[in-house]
Amino acid sequence: MNHPPDYGHLTWIGTILGPHGLKGEVRVRPLTDTPDYYLQEKEFLLESGEGLKRVEVLEIQFHQDNWLIRLSGLETRDQAQALKGRRLLIADTRLRPLDEDEFFLHRLPGCRVYDQHGEDFGIVIRGLETGANLVYEVEYQGKEFLIPDAPGVVLELDLETRKLVIDPVPGLFDDDEVQKSHLPSLSGDE
Repeated sequence: MNHPPDYGHLTWIGTILGPHGLKGEVRVRPLTDTPDYYLQEKEFLLESGEGLKRVEVLEIQFHQDNWLIRLSGLETRDQAQALKGRRLLIADTRLRPLDEDEFFLHRLPGCRVYDQHGEDFGIVIRGLETGANLVYEVEYQGKEFLIPDAPGVVLELDLETRKLVIDPVPGLFDDDEVQKSHLPSLSGDE
Protein backbone atom coordinates (compact mmCIF):
# COMPACT_ATOMS: atom_id res chain seq x y z
CA MET A 1 0.00 0.00 0.00
CA ASN A 2 1.42 3.36 -1.04
CA HIS A 3 0.50 6.19 1.35
CA PRO A 4 1.61 9.80 0.78
CA PRO A 5 4.00 11.19 3.40
CA ASP A 6 2.59 12.67 6.60
CA TYR A 7 4.14 15.93 7.75
CA GLY A 8 2.81 15.95 11.33
CA HIS A 9 2.06 19.66 11.68
CA LEU A 10 0.65 20.09 8.17
CA THR A 11 -2.64 19.02 6.62
CA TRP A 12 -3.27 17.94 3.04
CA ILE A 13 -5.96 20.46 2.10
CA GLY A 14 -6.29 19.91 -1.66
CA THR A 15 -5.05 18.14 -4.78
CA ILE A 16 -4.29 19.92 -8.04
CA LEU A 17 -6.47 18.38 -10.75
CA GLY A 18 -4.94 20.31 -13.65
CA PRO A 19 -5.04 23.66 -15.42
CA HIS A 20 -8.06 25.94 -15.73
CA GLY A 21 -7.92 28.28 -18.69
CA LEU A 22 -4.81 29.46 -20.50
CA LYS A 23 -3.12 31.78 -17.97
CA GLY A 24 -1.73 29.37 -15.39
CA GLU A 25 -4.73 29.01 -13.09
CA VAL A 26 -5.12 25.57 -11.45
CA ARG A 27 -8.23 23.58 -10.58
CA VAL A 28 -7.96 22.03 -7.10
CA ARG A 29 -10.13 19.41 -5.40
CA PRO A 30 -10.49 20.62 -1.79
CA LEU A 31 -10.25 17.98 0.93
CA THR A 32 -12.50 19.77 3.37
CA ASP A 33 -16.20 19.96 4.13
CA THR A 34 -15.88 23.75 4.39
CA PRO A 35 -14.04 24.94 1.24
CA ASP A 36 -15.43 28.48 1.60
CA TYR A 37 -13.54 28.89 4.89
CA TYR A 38 -10.22 28.83 2.99
CA LEU A 39 -11.10 31.41 0.30
CA GLN A 40 -9.03 34.04 2.14
CA GLU A 41 -5.81 31.98 2.25
CA LYS A 42 -2.76 33.84 0.98
CA GLU A 43 -0.39 30.86 0.70
CA PHE A 44 -0.20 27.09 0.59
CA LEU A 45 2.66 24.63 0.65
CA LEU A 46 3.08 22.78 -2.65
CA GLU A 47 4.50 19.27 -2.49
CA SER A 48 7.01 18.35 -5.16
CA GLY A 49 9.75 15.80 -5.68
CA GLU A 50 12.17 18.19 -3.96
CA GLY A 51 9.99 18.63 -0.87
CA LEU A 52 7.65 21.45 0.07
CA LYS A 53 7.61 24.88 -1.53
CA ARG A 54 5.69 27.88 -0.23
CA VAL A 55 3.40 29.29 -2.96
CA GLU A 56 1.61 32.64 -2.86
CA VAL A 57 -2.11 32.67 -3.67
CA LEU A 58 -3.04 35.61 -5.89
CA GLU A 59 -6.69 34.64 -6.23
CA ILE A 60 -8.90 31.79 -5.10
CA GLN A 61 -12.57 31.08 -5.80
CA PHE A 62 -14.92 28.17 -5.39
CA HIS A 63 -16.52 26.88 -8.59
CA GLN A 64 -18.38 23.59 -9.25
CA ASP A 65 -17.04 21.79 -6.16
CA ASN A 66 -13.43 22.85 -6.86
CA TRP A 67 -11.16 25.73 -6.05
CA LEU A 68 -9.80 27.77 -8.95
CA ILE A 69 -6.49 29.19 -7.79
CA ARG A 70 -4.09 31.64 -9.38
CA LEU A 71 -0.61 31.10 -7.90
CA SER A 72 2.29 33.49 -8.12
CA GLY A 73 4.78 32.40 -10.79
CA LEU A 74 2.30 30.36 -12.84
CA GLU A 75 1.55 32.13 -16.10
CA THR A 76 0.85 29.42 -18.69
CA ARG A 77 -1.39 26.41 -19.07
CA ASP A 78 1.71 24.18 -19.46
CA GLN A 79 3.09 25.38 -16.11
CA ALA A 80 -0.24 24.60 -14.48
CA GLN A 81 -0.45 21.18 -16.18
CA ALA A 82 2.97 20.29 -14.76
CA LEU A 83 1.47 20.53 -11.25
CA LYS A 84 -1.33 18.02 -11.89
CA GLY A 85 -1.60 15.52 -9.04
CA ARG A 86 0.45 17.60 -6.60
CA ARG A 87 -0.79 18.12 -3.05
CA LEU A 88 -1.44 21.48 -1.42
CA LEU A 89 -0.86 21.57 2.32
CA ILE A 90 -1.58 24.06 5.08
CA ALA A 91 -0.22 24.51 8.60
CA ASP A 92 -2.49 22.90 11.20
CA THR A 93 -2.66 26.27 12.97
CA ARG A 94 -4.52 27.65 9.91
CA LEU A 95 -7.22 24.96 9.91
CA ARG A 96 -10.84 25.81 10.63
CA PRO A 97 -11.60 25.72 14.37
CA LEU A 98 -13.58 22.62 15.28
CA ASP A 99 -16.69 22.11 17.36
CA GLU A 100 -16.32 19.95 20.46
CA ASP A 101 -17.65 16.79 18.75
CA GLU A 102 -15.59 17.19 15.54
CA PHE A 103 -12.10 16.01 14.58
CA PHE A 104 -9.94 15.96 11.48
CA LEU A 105 -9.67 12.62 9.68
CA HIS A 106 -5.93 13.07 9.21
CA ARG A 107 -5.50 12.67 12.98
CA LEU A 108 -6.78 9.05 12.90
CA PRO A 109 -3.85 7.15 11.35
CA GLY A 110 -1.63 5.66 14.02
CA CYS A 111 -4.34 5.32 16.68
CA ARG A 112 -4.16 1.93 18.43
CA VAL A 113 -7.33 -0.15 18.46
CA TYR A 114 -8.33 -2.08 21.59
CA ASP A 115 -11.41 -3.95 22.68
CA GLN A 116 -13.19 -3.05 25.91
CA HIS A 117 -10.95 -5.49 27.81
CA GLY A 118 -7.70 -3.92 26.62
CA GLU A 119 -6.84 -6.53 23.98
CA ASP A 120 -4.93 -5.08 21.01
CA PHE A 121 -6.79 -5.11 17.68
CA GLY A 122 -4.23 -3.30 15.53
CA ILE A 123 -3.76 0.21 14.25
CA VAL A 124 -5.92 2.67 12.34
CA ILE A 125 -4.61 3.27 8.82
CA ARG A 126 -7.19 5.91 7.91
CA GLY A 127 -10.75 7.09 8.28
CA LEU A 128 -13.14 6.86 5.36
CA GLU A 129 -16.30 8.93 5.00
CA THR A 130 -18.94 6.77 3.35
CA GLY A 131 -21.88 9.14 3.45
CA ALA A 132 -23.75 7.01 5.97
CA ASN A 133 -21.07 7.05 8.65
CA LEU A 134 -17.34 7.10 9.23
CA VAL A 135 -15.44 3.84 8.75
CA TYR A 136 -12.03 3.11 10.28
CA GLU A 137 -9.61 1.14 8.12
CA VAL A 138 -7.57 -0.96 10.55
CA GLU A 139 -4.54 -3.17 10.02
CA TYR A 140 -4.40 -6.20 12.29
CA GLN A 141 -2.23 -9.32 12.01
CA GLY A 142 -1.17 -8.35 8.49
CA LYS A 143 -4.74 -7.92 7.24
CA GLU A 144 -6.97 -4.90 6.78
CA PHE A 145 -10.44 -4.61 8.26
CA LEU A 146 -13.17 -1.97 8.16
CA ILE A 147 -14.76 -0.92 11.44
CA PRO A 148 -17.90 1.23 11.20
CA ASP A 149 -18.24 4.16 13.59
CA ALA A 150 -21.56 2.85 14.85
CA PRO A 151 -23.15 2.69 18.31
CA GLY A 152 -22.26 -0.57 19.99
CA VAL A 153 -19.16 -1.04 17.84
CA VAL A 154 -17.03 2.04 18.59
CA LEU A 155 -17.10 2.67 22.31
CA GLU A 156 -14.50 5.44 22.60
CA LEU A 157 -12.13 7.51 20.50
CA ASP A 158 -9.45 9.48 22.33
CA LEU A 159 -7.18 11.34 19.94
CA GLU A 160 -5.03 12.70 22.78
CA THR A 161 -4.02 9.17 23.85
CA ARG A 162 -4.29 7.88 20.24
CA LYS A 163 -6.71 5.11 21.29
CA LEU A 164 -9.85 3.67 19.67
CA VAL A 165 -11.88 1.27 21.84
CA ILE A 166 -14.25 -1.14 20.09
CA ASP A 167 -16.58 -4.00 20.86
CA PRO A 168 -15.53 -6.60 18.23
CA VAL A 169 -19.07 -7.83 17.56
CA PRO A 170 -19.46 -11.08 15.60
CA GLY A 171 -18.84 -10.55 11.89
CA LEU A 172 -16.66 -7.47 12.38
CA PHE A 173 -13.57 -9.47 11.48
CA ASP A 174 -13.94 -11.99 8.69
CA ASP A 175 -11.16 -14.28 9.90
CA ASP A 176 -12.07 -16.90 12.53
CA GLU A 177 -8.45 -16.92 13.70
CA VAL A 178 -8.69 -13.23 14.64
CA GLN A 179 -11.73 -13.97 16.81
CA LYS A 180 -10.18 -17.13 18.33
CA SER A 181 -6.94 -15.37 19.22
CA HIS A 182 -8.92 -13.17 21.63
CA LEU A 183 -10.94 -15.93 23.30
CA PRO A 184 -9.75 -17.32 26.66
CA SER A 185 -8.39 -20.83 26.56
CA LEU A 186 -10.86 -23.40 27.95
CA SER A 187 -8.16 -25.98 28.61
CA GLY A 188 -6.24 -23.78 31.00
CA ASP A 189 -3.15 -23.96 28.75
CA GLU A 190 -1.94 -20.39 28.30
